[in-house]
Amino acid sequence: MGISFLLLGTLGFIFNNKTVEASRYLVKDGNLLQVNESLNSGKQITNNNNVQILFDEKSSKLLIGQGVKKSLEDSENQEQSTELYLINNDGSDSKKITEDSVSEAFLNNSGTKIYFVTKTKDLYEFDVVSGQKTLLKEKVFEATISYDESKIAYHKLNTDWQVGDYYEKALGIAVLDLKTNIETQATNGPDHFFPIWTPDNSKIIFYAANEGGLVSQFVVDVDGKNKKQTTNIGQIYYSDKTVDHATGKPKWSPDGKVLVYESDNKIWTNDFTLGTDKVKTKKIGFGKEPQWIDNSTLSLIATDATNVKNSIIKVDKDGNIIK
Repeated sequence: MGISFLLLGTLGFIFNNKTVEASRYLVKDGNLLQVNESLNSGKQITNNNNVQILFDEKSSKLLIGQGVKKSLEDSENQEQSTELYLINNDGSDSKKITEDSVSEAFLNNSGTKIYFVTKTKDLYEFDVVSGQKTLLKEKVFEATISYDESKIAYHKLNTDWQVGDYYEKALGIAVLDLKTNIETQATNGPDHFFPIWTPDNSKIIFYAANEGGLVSQFVVDVDGKNKKQTTNIGQIYYSDKTVDHATGKPKWSPDGKVLVYESDNKIWTNDFTLGTDKVKTKKIGFGKEPQWIDNSTLSLIATDATNVKNSIIKVDKDGNIIK
């Protein structure tokens, strides 16, 4: 998955049972903006014309990628990577985290630890307080931390993978216990991608081809047991009944019951209220970068089937626009 150069973040807060939407952050023309409804205006957070991506935001901290590092030997399938910086959400106290070229990065909930994956697909932990950098695992990507911050799931690559290679020999989804450093293999398919933790930390949702070759959603226990397909059951060919797979990292609602994701400008929700075995799926419309405001309201960049419009809209879980 390559780096997109139009990326947003958002935060939602609840005061006296009323939802207040905080500003979203937008990377545009090399700078980070804090915007509300219009994508064409907003408070400028950076002014170096060098920001490429907003990786994550937690505890008033922003994790951003600056500059583009792409060498001549990189093949077209290799994603671009950046230098990694941590800054305050007002743009102050910018701190370079590593000299490594980074393709993925995220913070823990308190903002005291940074996890990043380098261009060479090595997973590191960086302690913001001590400045210590620790190599956790080699040859991984699409890393994601569990909600209790005890484990990291990722797509595990074959040991001889090199920069520029495709992923056809990948080894599936694996889980690293951060306390014991023990790795557990949860799946073994080379095409298993986008691991997502369930909020109770017991299962991993991921995407893979079903028996008919149609990319679908699956769920599996952390130890690899009880693998089950949750979308496109019984389908072999793409049709108007097909549930699309995610092309951007899915996000859970605050109550951990509904998953939202983007699939090539289409926004889907997966309702897990009845459990992981009875998922209700729905395409709620078109858009980019869906983010939860509260358990029933979403914020996204408005689009139609082909064009991005310069506005951010609020919708409910059925896709109805909220004014």
